[in-house]
This record gives sequence, structure tokens and C-alpha cells, in this order.
Amino acid sequence: MYAIASQFTSPPDFIAYNAILIMGRWTRALNAIADTMPGFSALLARPEVATARMHSPLKRASARALAIVLALLALLTAADVSAQEWRYRVRPGDNVWELARRHLKPDVPWERLQALNQVEDPYRLVPGSVMRFPLAWLHQQPAKARIVAFAGNIQATRPGSATPFPISVDQRLDAGTTLRTASDASLTLEFADGSRLQLMGDSELQLDRLSAYGSTGMVDTRLRLPRGRTSYDVKPNRGPGSRFIVESPGLMTSVRGTGFRVASDGSSSRSEVYQGRVDVSGGGRRVVVAAGRGTYSDARQQPVTPLALLPAPDL
Repeated sequence: MYAIASQFTSPPDFIAYNAILIMGRWTRALNAIADTMPGFSALLARPEVATARMHSPLKRASARALAIVLALLALLTAADVSAQEWRYRVRPGDNVWELARRHLKPDVPWERLQALNQVEDPYRLVPGSVMRFPLAWLHQQPAKARIVAFAGNIQATRPGSATPFPISVDQRLDAGTTLRTASDASLTLEFADGSRLQLMGDSELQLDRLSAYGSTGMVDTRLRLPRGRTSYDVKPNRGPGSRFIVESPGLMTSVRGTGFRVASDGSSSRSEVYQGRVDVSGGGRRVVVAAGRGTYSDARQQPVTPLALLPAPDL
């Protein structure tokens, strides 16, 4: 098969092809060309093979033009990549297609993963090397929270319904579930990454968002605490997509592997850290709270400068 430059009947055709790339419609253009030109994907991966088969006198000019096209493709791919990436260490037997099938969204072609990582041969990946996956390309699926234990009267409702449904130990709860505890009740939940939450009496908790990035180990957990008290044991994050966020009136607490408590009376909130550290924000202000310190929301719904927690009483 001739190289790509020889497939265009005139210079304007080749210029138009480059214009399509520059205008941001390169994905559809590449897919269309790949459908009508067998081996086009291999051409992108191995341009030196293609240029070696070009014939004089167009060889040098065509090779230069092809290099420009590939440079534009790499540039546009890089511009489309999120600053945050998950990195995977290649294991024996891995190949680009299998990794793409396992981790990428259905609308992200494996060729983009190959281009981003500059893989020459998609059949062969070097064990121990690192493959980069932009978070925006990764497949996400809904996750669930598991009831570990509970005591007392617990009301659980689904989105759009005020009718409580019965709960049991080991039951899985979907995002959107709201939990309310009586004054003498308590509930322990476990999330997809093994993090745990304890909901105290006279509290209300909303499971706002529960999702996971395929089999990467990264989990996105977001909760709302309109009122009441909670304590958390959050596992260390497994990558840039790992999030554990608790929103309460006046405060948003972001966690990356730590132990902390959040309490709210319905109008203001406080966060206390007993292990690790957390980011707390509200009203346009952000503070970092280290272990043994806490913060609360002031009249402007901003977190105050962290204060030392009172020592545990001697019993």
C-alpha cells in the first residue's frame, strides 16, 4: 500500500486534509480515512515504514508533509488530554487493545491511547513500562455503599420518594439514597474502596455520588450531611481520580486517606481531624486541617483558621 501522501490526487487535497485536522475535526476525519484506507492505523503508528515506500520525486516532500500531519495529530491529542492522568505499569502479555478495552470509554479509540503513549507496536508493550491514561478517557460505572452494621431506627429513602424502604446488613445502597437516624440509632457504611463512615443519632446523610473508574481502584465518593454527626476512616487514594468529599452547611471537606469527623446543626458545620489531614473550603476560602486540629464555618460560611482539639479526657 502506498503511503498516505500518495493517496491524495492534488496538493489542495492534502492541504484540505490538514485544514480538517487544524479545525478540530480530526477524529472524524481519521475515522473516515481509516474506513476507506486499510492499514491507516498502522501508518500512524509506523510512519517511517510508510515514507520508506514513497517514490521519488515526491518522497522527501511527502515525508515532510506526513511528519507535519502526525505532529499536528500529537499536538491536538495532547491538547485534548486532561492534566490529570492515571498511570498503569505494564505487565507481561499486555497490549494496547486489551488495555483500551479494559479501561477506556467506548467512544475513545485505542489509537488515541497508542498515539498519546507513543507506542510503535501495539502488539508488544514492554513489561514494567508505564502507560498514561487521561481521566477524561477512563470508563466510569456506578458504585454502591454497603451497610456494615446498624442499630435503632433508620429511615432510608430513594430519590424522588418519601416512602422509606427496609434495610439490612450487607445491603447495597445506590447514589441518591438518603439516610436518617433516630436519636438513639447509628449506622456504618462501607464504600467501594473500603472507606467507612459511621452515622450517629439524629443525623441525615445523602449519598450524593458513588462511582468507580473501572478496575483502576479509583473511586469517587461524594456525600451531603445536612445535619448531624459522622466519623470517617478513608483509605489512601489510588490515583488522581480518587475523591472523598463531604458537603455540609457552610463547609466542604475533601479527603485523601485519613480519619476525621464532620458535624452540622443544619446551619453551620465543623470538621475535626484525628489522623492525616483534610482540605476544608467554604465561602471562597480554603484551609488545610492537620491531625489534632479542627475548623468550623463562621458567619460568612467560611472555615476559620484551624484550632487545636481538646485532649481526650482521662478515664
